[in-house]
Amino acid sequence: GKSKDTLEHVQLLPMGQNKVLMILVTASGRVEHQMVDLKETIDGRELERISKILTQNLKNISSPTDMKARIERLQQNTREHIESINTFITNLSQNMNKPDEARAVLKGATNILEYNEFRDIDRAREILSLFEERNFIVELLSNQPIDERINITIGEENAMDAMKNCSIITATFQYQDGKSTSLGVIGPTRMNYAKVTAILAGLRESFKEIFEE
Repeated sequence: GKSKDTLEHVQLLPMGQNKVLMILVTASGRVEHQMVDLKETIDGRELERISKILTQNLKNISSPTDMKARIERLQQNTREHIESINTFITNLSQNMNKPDEARAVLKGATNILEYNEFRDIDRAREILSLFEERNFIVELLSNQPIDERINITIGEENAMDAMKNCSIITATFQYQDGKSTSLGVIGPTRMNYAKVTAILAGLRESFKEIFEE
């Protein structure tokens, strides 16, 4: 049968408000990224230390039995941030078992309802229904150009009627094997473009540093 993919690298990035972006790279070059909610705040330096611990302890393990034993040993030797590390391990295990296909991870969709433009129930229902269609998100990000720019599509520039009151800001990073990862923010046309652009640019640079080592 097909050999089981193994973990190559873990990187944890602080996103504020007890949120951490967890990026996983496998030996086959597959990349997963997921937003993880914690019950504590961990600064960037400490997240870097935990990233190295997870990578060193869980790298290149193909056997589920070996992985389970290594995780148990890691948990026994953990003295700080025990609950957070367990949360990272749980998410890591779930992501490692996903099939390798085009995927979209959508977080915070209901936050858009906090803006006056989406207080209208029909408009809110329309945009949230669209968000529930994962193929829509994949298609939306797949259509973004792969270059060094941060791409911004504002209001009427969007092809879909339901997106005419939204703006989309995306950053795309291409790996050496030709595959790519896109990060994007969907919000009202009056969102803080400078702030969102700066965050996405920073995340893309973090991806580069991880994968071009």
